[in-house]
Amino acid sequence: MKPETAAPEARGLGITARTTLLAWTVAVVTLLLFVAALLPRQKQTFLDGLRSKAYGVSVSLREVAAGAVVNEDYSAVVDYCTEMLRGDPGIDSIVITRNDGFSLVHDRSGWQSKTLEGRWRPGVRAATGDIETPALLGRRMYLFSQPFDYSGIEWGWIHVGLSLSGYDANLSQLYRQTTLVAVVCVVFSLLASGLYARRLVRPILLLQAVVRRVAGGDLAARAEVLRNDELGNLSDSVNSMTEALHRRDRILESVRFAAQEFLAAGDWRKVMPDVLAKIGQAAAASRAYIFENRPGEGGEILSYQIFEWTAPGVSSQIGNTELQGFSYRTPGFEAWGESLARGEITANLATEMPEGARRLLAEQGIRSLLVIPIRTEGSWWGLLGLDECTRDRLWTDAERDSLRAAADMLGATIARQRAQDALLDAKATLEERVRQRTRELQEQVEAKEKARAELAQAQSRLMSLSREAGMAEVATGVLHNVGNVLNSVNVATNLLRERLDRARVGSLQRTVGLLRAHEGDLAEYVGKDPQGRQVLGFLEQ
Repeated sequence: MKPETAAPEARGLGITARTTLLAWTVAVVTLLLFVAALLPRQKQTFLDGLRSKAYGVSVSLREVAAGAVVNEDYSAVVDYCTEMLRGDPGIDSIVITRNDGFSLVHDRSGWQSKTLEGRWRPGVRAATGDIETPALLGRRMYLFSQPFDYSGIEWGWIHVGLSLSGYDANLSQLYRQTTLVAVVCVVFSLLASGLYARRLVRPILLLQAVVRRVAGGDLAARAEVLRNDELGNLSDSVNSMTEALHRRDRILESVRFAAQEFLAAGDWRKVMPDVLAKIGQAAAASRAYIFENRPGEGGEILSYQIFEWTAPGVSSQIGNTELQGFSYRTPGFEAWGESLARGEITANLATEMPEGARRLLAEQGIRSLLVIPIRTEGSWWGLLGLDECTRDRLWTDAERDSLRAAADMLGATIARQRAQDALLDAKATLEERVRQRTRELQEQVEAKEKARAELAQAQSRLMSLSREAGMAEVATGVLHNVGNVLNSVNVATNLLRERLDRARVGSLQRTVGLLRAHEGDLAEYVGKDPQGRQVLGFLEQ
């Protein structure tokens, strides 16, 4: 029964569409905020223009009204107001009101005198202006009210009403132009946002495609670096990560190759050059080498280079006398011996090493190196090292772990071969002892048979001599002596039989047969098989 798989989630908008919408939304919101701030200001500008015009009209009326106040003759005021209404279409009405409510009302239809209250006689003597629809005139206008004082006397008010036809036309034109500009800006911002988002997101989409290929196992995929900003740095990082994964896989492949070679070979030293070349090529290193530790004078550990692989164009160092019997007490390398003995990996740039170490590394052209300890049966046997001579290389954790696996495998192979060699030596020693003991027993048996034959011949000669000489007593005495000799021979024969029983020749032969039957898996037979475990105890007895 196949396991149920979750239904794929519905995909939303892609990153390009989302980025476009985000940029476009920001542009539209910014435009709306600009329009929202611009229109009231522009409208206020139009109102300020109306106020300025109304104020100018009221100022011009003050001089005429001042004469009327003195003479109480309002005909001049009426004529002046009529002339102003006729000469300026923008002036809709003029109302002059005394404090007692007497008012002269002028508009396009003529003039009249009325007593007005309320709006026409404000309680606060301050100039005001706003768009209104006064009941007296019955139409919408901009009504400006200016207090009229003469010689310190608060005489009344001058009200100037301006037509809003020009204001409405200007405001309508402003709305149309603003709407047109806004539409153009919205369309342009949408196109610009789309182009910008596409340009911005294209490296991300390319990176996504590369990551998918890498996830699918194509470690040869590389991202194209199109920018010099954070996205470009991200592309470089993805390429570096992919290259590190590729090197790790190659190193793991070299470890697999090493395992096959070590298992198939009878002696690891015979396949070590091929294994070392595979590891060095997989790690893209300049050199790969093996050092073996040997005891020096006073118990000091000395390291000898026994294998080396070099990339084309890189000088070999296996003939370097400084690397044969290398002491970890050498200036600049004191800390190496302690860390490697603890099983720690050492990775350094040559520029970060102490002065003495930098000199030795510079002579070999080393700019970066990685050293992994090799341990066998719990002790430090030597090291696996890699040099980089072309650049200052930082070794990744994946590379270190993979190369440590190779070093551990080599250590296990060395330990296995040591055990196998010891078992083969024990087998050869056992066979030699069996052959030696068999020869001794054969010699003893042959000696016994020879003694019996000689005794029989002697007895036959003595009997013949006795009969010929007729000396029965002599023959009897001789036979008595012969009997004593035969008794001695029997005693010797019994002793020989006891020695043969103690030697357990048959058991030795069976033991040799068992060892020969398990010659192909001798280590496993002696170490794991219950019957094989008793062999060593039997041989010790």
